[in-house]
Amino acid sequence: MTWLVVLAWLKRIPWQLWAAISLIVVLSLSHGCAYRRGASAVQTDWDTQKAADKVIVDTATAAARTTESRQAGLIAGATAQLKKDNADAQATLNRTIADLRRGTVRVRDRFTCQGAMPQAAGSASGSHPAGQGGLSVQDAEFLVRFAGEADAIASRLTACQRVIAADRQ
Repeated sequence: MTWLVVLAWLKRIPWQLWAAISLIVVLSLSHGCAYRRGASAVQTDWDTQKAADKVIVDTATAAARTTESRQAGLIAGATAQLKKDNADAQATLNRTIADLRRGTVRVRDRFTCQGAMPQAAGSASGSHPAGQGGLSVQDAEFLVRFAGEADAIASRLTACQRVIAADRQ
């Protein structure tokens, strides 16, 4: 019985209202289909752009890893050369200092000021015997160690320059 009441009520609705309802339903379905079609096209464009971006990122990452690997090799080579140079320089420094202490090596002959200021020259050389030549062992050792430190700095700078020069090639 309820169906009959509902059907009777629906028959009383004017045809204009039925046309409006039908138009709304058709337009809604049409809009839904168009929206889904548009969303699908946007998703396809998005996926295509995302794939293209991934290729670009992967290519750049591979290039960066290649460069990083090459630079690591350059730095490793420069570090090995620096360690070898430092070991050789330290051995030479130790040998030179030992020779200075034994007296087999002299840095230079001691100088004396002859002429205008004889008393200054006499007082400066008064603590050293007249026959002694070269710098004192302590002074010579200080100068040799100082030169060794300067050589170590120059060696590090040379290693850095080698890395930079190799990187620019």
